[in-house]
Amino acid sequence: MLGVALVIGGVIVLIVVGSVVPNLRLNRIVVQHRDHVASEPTDEVVQHVKRIVAENRGMDPTDIFLGMTLEGDLGITGDDATDVFQDFAKGFPDVDLSELDLSLYFGPEGGCAPWVMWFSRSPLRVSDLVQAARDKRWRAPMRPSK
Repeated sequence: MLGVALVIGGVIVLIVVGSVVPNLRLNRIVVQHRDHVASEPTDEVVQHVKRIVAENRGMDPTDIFLGMTLEGDLGITGDDATDVFQDFAKGFPDVDLSELDLSLYFGPEGGCAPWVMWFSRSPLRVSDLVQAARDKRWRAPMRPSK
């Protein structure tokens, strides 16, 4: 995987050539505003959630941002989503996940066309996992982050 970071008009543009995740064959472009990245909280809950997501994707936790969507940006779907939430439950055993319905947020492994995903499911962001960890429960349906 080869990555290049450019600053264009105050925006950090990270261009990653190659596969970011094992099952994703498209090149990914991730754009983050410098101010947003600098203002992300760094408390223990945030760091722990980022570690869980990063370990499941084979990424460095510093490459995970709160605004990233698990399915769209990180390619987590199907069994991978189940793995993330099993690890989340182990990492945060006091969080009540009884109202969690993964089908509201993730498609099947190997899924359908990406545009179907965007119209049929709510995007789930890393920040939603942080919120659930802080609230000690998953609120169903979890309101997607904007």
